[in-house]
Amino acid sequence: MTKIGLAVSLSVLFSALAVNVTVAAERTELEEIVVTAQKREQTYLDVPVSVTSISNEVLEMANAREFQDLVQVTPSLTYSESTDMRGSGVLIRGVGTTAFQSGVEPTVSTVVDGVVLGRTGNFLSDLVDIERVEVLRGPQGTLFGKNASAGVVNVITRRPTEEFEGVIRVSATDDDQQTVEGSVSGALTDSLRGRLTGFWKDFDGYLDNRFNGDQFNGSESWGLRGKLDIDLSDNVNLLLIADYSEQDRSCCLATVRNVGQTPDLLPFLAYDLRDLELGADNNEVLISTPTYSNAEQGGLSAELTIDLDRYTFSSITAWRKWDLEHDADVDNMSFIAPTYSRLLLTGNGGTTSTEQLSQEFRITSNGWERVNFTAGLFLWRQDLDRYFERSIEICGFPGFTPGLAPETPCLFPISQYGYFNAEVRSTNAAAFGQVEVDLSDRWRLIAGLRYTYDDLEFDFDRPTAAIAFPSVAPFTGSGGDDDTNLSGKLALQWNVSNSAMLFGSYSRGYKSQGFDVIFGMTPSRFEPVAPELSDAFELGMKSEIWDGRARLGLTLFHTTFDDFQGQAFDAEENAFVLTTAGKVITRGVEFDLTVKPTANLLLNGGIAYTDAYYDEFDNGPCWNGQTAAQGCQTLPGGVRIQDLAGKDLANSPKTKLTLQARYDIPLDGPLNVFVSGAYRWQDETVSTPTQRPSLDIDSYGIMDLNVGIEADSGRWSATVFAKNLFDKTYTNILFETIFDGVDGTSQFLFRDYQRYIGARFEYRFAGQ
Repeated sequence: MTKIGLAVSLSVLFSALAVNVTVAAERTELEEIVVTAQKREQTYLDVPVSVTSISNEVLEMANAREFQDLVQVTPSLTYSESTDMRGSGVLIRGVGTTAFQSGVEPTVSTVVDGVVLGRTGNFLSDLVDIERVEVLRGPQGTLFGKNASAGVVNVITRRPTEEFEGVIRVSATDDDQQTVEGSVSGALTDSLRGRLTGFWKDFDGYLDNRFNGDQFNGSESWGLRGKLDIDLSDNVNLLLIADYSEQDRSCCLATVRNVGQTPDLLPFLAYDLRDLELGADNNEVLISTPTYSNAEQGGLSAELTIDLDRYTFSSITAWRKWDLEHDADVDNMSFIAPTYSRLLLTGNGGTTSTEQLSQEFRITSNGWERVNFTAGLFLWRQDLDRYFERSIEICGFPGFTPGLAPETPCLFPISQYGYFNAEVRSTNAAAFGQVEVDLSDRWRLIAGLRYTYDDLEFDFDRPTAAIAFPSVAPFTGSGGDDDTNLSGKLALQWNVSNSAMLFGSYSRGYKSQGFDVIFGMTPSRFEPVAPELSDAFELGMKSEIWDGRARLGLTLFHTTFDDFQGQAFDAEENAFVLTTAGKVITRGVEFDLTVKPTANLLLNGGIAYTDAYYDEFDNGPCWNGQTAAQGCQTLPGGVRIQDLAGKDLANSPKTKLTLQARYDIPLDGPLNVFVSGAYRWQDETVSTPTQRPSLDIDSYGIMDLNVGIEADSGRWSATVFAKNLFDKTYTNILFETIFDGVDGTSQFLFRDYQRYIGARFEYRFAGQ
C-alpha cells in the first residue's frame, strides 16, 4: 500500500468523526483483571506485589507486536539492543543483563505459559494471540526464583475456548511490511478443546546499504502454536502446548553517527563514509560483510492440574530448543580486500544452540478460612553449545603511508582466523513455599522461602593462534562452580476497605554465578563471577475508586544489588568483558492508572521515577581516550579503570511515562468509529557504563495513533495506524566505535525512529 493510499484512508476515517454520533451516557465499571503473580489466580487488589498487567487491548492501542515493544506500554521496562539476540536484554527499574557471554544468565526472568526461558534471546519473538502480560517489578525470588533478581515478565497466551471462534488479521505498512496472523479455537469433544494459532511476517528493513543496495534490520518470521485442553475427569485437567517458530533477520546493524577529526586520516574516512550523511537520523551503512541473526525455536509443555477440593496440585513439564546462527559487520567498512592501513574483519559470527528441560510441582490451598499456602519443587537443566569464528585480513607491508589513495590494493595481504567451541551446562533445583495468614479481617501476613541449588559447568576450546582482535593465545580448559542460596519474602497487607489495600514488603532475589565464556577467554577469566543478590523494600497502595471505574497503584521501592553482573565494552581490547560492580542501587516511585470515565473511553498508563546507580564500582571500564584528569587510571599491565560510584546505570531513564487510550464513537447504523493511541516519554539517559558524556541520549516523546471503523457485532474492523506520528527522530543506544583508528560514535535505531503508516483488517468468526 502506498503512502498516498494510506493517507487517503486516514483522511476518510478522520472525516467519519464528523458524522452524526450518539455517545452513550451510561458509565461502566472496569473489567476485573486476573493476576497470577503469586502462582494462583487472584484479583489486582489481592496481590501485594508491584505488578503491571497488560491486556491484549492495551497491546492493541500501542500496536505492540513484538516482545521488545513492551517497553512502549509499561514505564518500568526498558530494552537494550545489540548486534544479535544473545546480547540484547530486558531491564526492570533500570537493572538487567545485556551480555554476549555464554556463561551468564539474565537478571530479569521471562516466563511463557508457566515455562521459564533460560537465556536472553529465547523470548525475543512475536506477540501473537496474547491474553495478557504481567510485569512483576522487583525481586521475585520466592515463587519464580530462576533469574528473577530484578523482576519477571510473565506472558500468558490465550487458552482454548468452549465455543467455536476464530480471527484472521492482515496488515501492511508503507515501509513494506506484510503480516498475516490468525487463530481458531473451540470444543472438539465434550472433554477436549483445542486452539491453533499461526503468523507470518515479512519486513525488508529500515537501514539502507550504499555498498550494494541491500536493506538491513528487517526480518521474515513465521510460527505455529497449538493447544489441547483436556478434561481427564471432573477434577483432572491436562493442557498440552506445542509451538515452533523461525526468524530470519538481517539484523542488527548500528549506523555511524559521527567520527572524530584526524587530519592524516581524513582522506580515508571520506572514502569509507562516502555518500553517507552522518547524524542522529542516519539510516545508511556502507558495508560488505553479510549481517544476519537467524533463529528457530520450539517446545512442548504439559500442565497437569488436579483439583483435590481443599488443594490444587499442578505439574508443569517442558522441553524447549533454540538455535541461533549469526554474523555481523563490526568494522564499518565496505572494502572486500585489504588496503594499506586497514584491518578488515571479514567474519564475526557463529552459532548458539540451547536445549532445556524443566519440571515444576506445586500444591496450592483452595480458599481456606485463615491460612493459605503455595509450596513446590522446581528442577531445570539447560545445555548450551556455542561456536564462534572471527576472520581478519591486514596488510603486512608497507604500513600506513600518507598520500596513498584509500583504495590502493595491498600487495602483501595477511589473513588471520580464529574460532572457539564451548559447552555450558546449567542445573538448577529449588524447593519453595509461601504462606498467607489472615491476622484479622483487614490484616494479612505473607511469608515465603526458597532454597536453591545451582551448578554451572563449561568446556572451552580455542585451538587457533592469536589474532589481532583480541590477541590471545590458544587455550583449552574446563571449569565450573556450584552454589546454594536461601531467598525469601516477608510482606504485610492491610485491606483498608473492600476497594483499597496498603502493603509493605521485603524480598530477596538471587541470580547464579557466571563465567566469562567468550572468544577472548583467558586463564585470568577462569574464576566465576560471584552470584548476584538483591534486597528490596517496597511500600505500596492499590485501590479501585469512582464506583469501580478507576484502578490505581502507587509503589515506593528501594533495591540493593550486591555483586551486580554485567558487561562493558573495552575499547582497547575491542571486546566486551564481563564485569562485576560491587553494589548497585535502584530506588524510586511508580504510579499506575487505568480509568474508564464513560462506556466509550478507556485510559491506561503509568509513570516511573527511577534512580538507578552504582553505589560501589571501583574497577569500572574507561571510555576510549579518557584521561587521568577525567578519572581514568592506568594500572600495571595497561589495564585502565575508573571509579563509577555514584554514576547512573546505562539505559535507565530517570523518568518515563506511558499512556494508552481508546475512544469509541457509535454511529447511527451498524458501525462504530474508534480512535486509540499511545504516548511514551522518557528523559535524558546514560547509554554506556563508561559514562562518556557524548554518548548520553536526549529525552524524547513518541506518539502512536490508530483510527478505525468496526461492526457493531464485533465481527470485523479496519484500522489505519501511524507509528511515531510526529516523526520524532530518537536513538535507542549510543556506543563508541573505533573507525580506521579514529574514535567515533554509532547508534542503534528502533524501527519507529521515523514515522511509518499502516493499515490492518481483522475478521472474527464464530459458530452459529
